[in-house]
Amino acid sequence: MPTHDIVLVPFWIKDVLDHKKLSCQVLLDYQQVSKLFSQDEIINFMALQDSKLLGIPGHVLGSNVFNLRAAWLATGMSDEEFFVKESAARLSASSFLADMVGRFRQGQFGAQDQPRSFDIIDMRQGSVAVVIYPEVFAATGRVEESQQFILVQMIMRVLYSYHSGHQHMVAKLPIAKQYLMFLNQGYGG
Repeated sequence: MPTHDIVLVPFWIKDVLDHKKLSCQVLLDYQQVSKLFSQDEIINFMALQDSKLLGIPGHVLGSNVFNLRAAWLATGMSDEEFFVKESAARLSASSFLADMVGRFRQGQFGAQDQPRSFDIIDMRQGSVAVVIYPEVFAATGRVEESQQFILVQMIMRVLYSYHSGHQHMVAKLPIAKQYLMFLNQGYGG
């Protein structure tokens, strides 16, 4: 079965990478991440991977903390237990998603020059960064289904390009089922 790793990247993390002239691939290297971001930011970043921030569970998109943690362990993460406990605690806190949405919504009034909701960035074969911009959130503070559909459609395009000749296997992934659900609801037509 084809594998893919989706890393959800909030715009403020992408801004730091851009400022330092670094690619999103850096996010798969714990040694580099730990030099760029505070422990608190790293914990939030980990928790975000498994959250329902975008209205779709991370595991459906192909984003999960296990993929990120595996990459980090391979690149020198030694305090795994601490980060796992802390990110799980943040995720279970009822205020985590509200705090994250609040942080995104504050960015809507900043110096953002991106009028889009997300960017899909190829990091390496099988790994994709989904950069999330404040515009993804409606006035209600949630992500509307039309935006969810666009995101799922963009990820599906990347998966099909990665796994040409194996589309039947891509169709078995949870994100493909989510895509079909959106199509059945009349999106994309």
